Amino acid sequence: MIIVLLASLLMTATTGMLLYGAEEGKGPLAGMMAQQTSIQLPQLIGTAHADDDDHEHDSGKKSDDEHEFLEETHEFFANFTLLLVMLHLVGVFVGSVFHKESLIKAMLSGKKRASL
Repeated sequence: MIIVLLASLLMTATTGMLLYGAEEGKGPLAGMMAQQTSIQLPQLIGTAHADDDDHEHDSGKKSDDEHEFLEETHEFFANFTLLLVMLHLVGVFVGSVFHKESLIKAMLSGKKRASL
Protein backbone atom coordinates (compact mmCIF):
# COMPACT_ATOMS: atom_id res chain seq x y z
CA MET A 1 0.00 0.00 0.00
CA ILE A 2 2.84 2.38 0.82
CA ILE A 3 4.45 1.93 -2.59
CA VAL A 4 1.17 2.46 -4.45
CA LEU A 5 0.33 5.52 -2.31
CA LEU A 6 3.75 7.04 -2.92
CA ALA A 7 3.54 6.37 -6.67
CA SER A 8 0.07 7.91 -6.85
CA LEU A 9 1.22 10.96 -4.87
CA LEU A 10 4.22 11.32 -7.17
CA MET A 11 1.98 11.29 -10.25
CA THR A 12 -0.46 13.75 -8.64
CA ALA A 13 2.33 16.16 -7.73
CA THR A 14 4.09 15.87 -11.09
CA THR A 15 0.98 16.42 -13.19
CA GLY A 16 -0.05 19.27 -10.86
CA MET A 17 3.30 21.01 -11.34
CA LEU A 18 3.08 20.50 -15.11
CA LEU A 19 -0.40 22.05 -15.14
CA TYR A 20 0.75 24.95 -12.97
CA GLY A 21 3.67 25.55 -15.30
CA ALA A 22 1.42 25.41 -18.37
CA GLU A 23 -1.39 27.59 -17.02
CA GLU A 24 0.49 30.12 -14.90
CA GLY A 25 4.02 29.92 -16.27
CA LYS A 26 5.29 29.40 -12.72
CA GLY A 27 6.59 26.55 -10.64
CA PRO A 28 9.53 24.16 -10.90
CA LEU A 29 8.44 22.75 -14.27
CA ALA A 30 7.42 26.06 -15.88
CA GLY A 31 10.54 26.17 -18.05
CA MET A 32 9.65 22.80 -19.49
CA MET A 33 6.19 24.07 -20.34
CA ALA A 34 7.26 27.42 -21.81
CA GLN A 35 6.21 28.07 -25.37
CA GLN A 36 9.10 30.39 -26.30
CA THR A 37 12.57 29.60 -25.01
CA SER A 38 16.06 30.45 -26.21
CA ILE A 39 16.47 26.81 -27.24
CA GLN A 40 13.49 25.69 -29.27
CA LEU A 41 11.91 22.77 -27.43
CA PRO A 42 8.98 20.73 -28.74
CA GLN A 43 5.67 22.14 -27.56
CA LEU A 44 4.27 19.85 -24.86
CA ILE A 45 1.19 21.77 -23.77
CA GLY A 46 -0.65 24.63 -25.40
CA THR A 47 -2.35 27.66 -23.95
CA ALA A 48 -5.21 26.96 -21.57
CA HIS A 49 -8.59 28.32 -22.62
CA ALA A 50 -10.67 26.96 -19.72
CA ASP A 51 -13.79 25.44 -21.23
CA ASP A 52 -14.51 28.28 -23.62
CA ASP A 53 -15.66 26.97 -27.00
CA ASP A 54 -14.78 30.22 -28.82
CA HIS A 55 -11.18 29.05 -29.34
CA GLU A 56 -12.09 26.19 -31.70
CA HIS A 57 -9.55 26.29 -34.49
CA ASP A 58 -7.43 23.59 -36.05
CA SER A 59 -3.98 24.96 -35.14
CA GLY A 60 -4.58 24.77 -31.38
CA LYS A 61 -6.58 21.55 -31.35
CA LYS A 62 -3.64 19.26 -30.57
CA SER A 63 -2.36 21.54 -27.79
CA ASP A 64 -5.82 21.74 -26.25
CA ASP A 65 -6.09 17.96 -26.36
CA GLU A 66 -2.70 17.57 -24.66
CA HIS A 67 -3.67 20.07 -21.96
CA GLU A 68 -7.01 18.32 -21.40
CA PHE A 69 -5.24 14.95 -21.16
CA LEU A 70 -2.81 16.31 -18.55
CA GLU A 71 -5.66 17.88 -16.57
CA GLU A 72 -7.68 14.64 -16.63
CA THR A 73 -4.61 12.61 -15.62
CA HIS A 74 -4.00 14.94 -12.67
CA GLU A 75 -7.64 14.68 -11.60
CA PHE A 76 -7.58 10.88 -11.86
CA PHE A 77 -4.48 10.50 -9.69
CA ALA A 78 -5.78 13.00 -7.10
CA ASN A 79 -9.01 11.00 -6.77
CA PHE A 80 -7.14 7.68 -6.87
CA THR A 81 -4.91 8.88 -4.00
CA LEU A 82 -7.98 9.75 -1.93
CA LEU A 83 -9.43 6.30 -2.65
CA LEU A 84 -6.18 4.65 -1.55
CA VAL A 85 -6.15 6.65 1.69
CA MET A 86 -9.72 5.54 2.45
CA LEU A 87 -8.86 1.90 1.68
CA HIS A 88 -5.81 2.15 3.92
CA LEU A 89 -7.89 3.51 6.81
CA VAL A 90 -10.45 0.72 6.35
CA GLY A 91 -7.59 -1.79 6.31
CA VAL A 92 -6.20 -0.40 9.58
CA PHE A 93 -9.65 -0.63 11.17
CA VAL A 94 -10.23 -4.20 9.93
CA GLY A 95 -6.73 -5.22 11.05
CA SER A 96 -7.34 -3.74 14.49
CA VAL A 97 -10.61 -5.65 14.87
CA PHE A 98 -9.21 -8.90 13.43
CA HIS A 99 -6.10 -8.86 15.65
CA LYS A 100 -7.96 -7.44 18.66
CA GLU A 101 -5.47 -4.64 19.21
CA SER A 102 -5.32 -0.94 18.44
CA LEU A 103 -2.99 -0.43 15.49
CA ILE A 104 -3.45 3.33 15.76
CA LYS A 105 -2.30 3.28 19.39
CA ALA A 106 0.69 1.14 18.37
CA MET A 107 1.57 3.58 15.58
CA LEU A 108 1.42 6.58 17.91
CA SER A 109 3.28 5.03 20.84
CA GLY A 110 5.65 2.85 18.85
CA LYS A 111 4.88 -0.08 21.13
CA LYS A 112 2.93 -3.17 20.17
CA ARG A 113 2.22 -6.22 22.23
CA ALA A 114 4.37 -9.19 21.32
CA SER A 115 2.64 -12.13 19.75
CA LEU A 116 3.83 -15.51 20.97
